[in-house]
Amino acid sequence: MYTIIETQKGKPCLIFNNYRYLCDRIRNTTTYWRCENRSQCGGRLTQKADQIPVLTAPHNHYYFFLN
Repeated sequence: MYTIIETQKGKPCLIFNNYRYLCDRIRNTTTYWRCENRSQCGGRLTQKADQIPVLTAPHNHYYFFLN
């Protein structure tokens, strides 16, 4: 299950498997998400339309966001 919330700056933030992702770019109906900890982690997701996101690059850290 995933949730999309808004950051304090008004940007979309996706929460998936207890990791937080920021919207990197949107191309047509595909949204590319990157780990919130982008300076140290290469974790990425791809989401087509309203489908469940797919992990395309793993994280190099444990999750740091809990519901």
